[in-house]
Amino acid sequence: MIARLTTAAIVAAAGALAWAYGARGIWVGAAVGCGAGALWLAGLWRQRRRVSALALAACLGTIVIGATLPLPIWPLLLGLIATLAAWDLEHLAARLRYARSDTAAPEVRALQRCHLARLGAVSGVGGVLAAVAATWQVRFGLEVAFLLGALAVFGLSRALRFMRRESD
Repeated sequence: MIARLTTAAIVAAAGALAWAYGARGIWVGAAVGCGAGALWLAGLWRQRRRVSALALAACLGTIVIGATLPLPIWPLLLGLIATLAAWDLEHLAARLRYARSDTAAPEVRALQRCHLARLGAVSGVGGVLAAVAATWQVRFGLEVAFLLGALAVFGLSRALRFMRRESD
């Protein structure tokens, strides 16, 4: 199940990048996005972590470069969320390969369900926040930006502490 979801996330990320670059006729960028996805899938199927890490960097680099170009933002956001989800799922699959030898199957399934629920929540909230940030344009001074940044760091640290406490 995790392998299928990882493959689907990689395909979604590569497809979103091809969509974003293809919408503006930048075929080199679309080819790089598809090539990074194909490279990532090959690394995933052959269980080569370094190849997958290179493909992840290529996907993220393509997204960052696309953000500086006049490309549609929605496929880039979809590509970013799918890329990060695929990366997380790939690491979960690697950890589960080690855990399967020591853990009973029902415990592994429970861990998968819990992790997928958290990943879905984080991806959903991140997508909504990214959509809000992409549509609303608010101008404020440097002091307000620092205050909002500090609040974001504080809120994220509290959320991480809560998640760690809940998982123990």
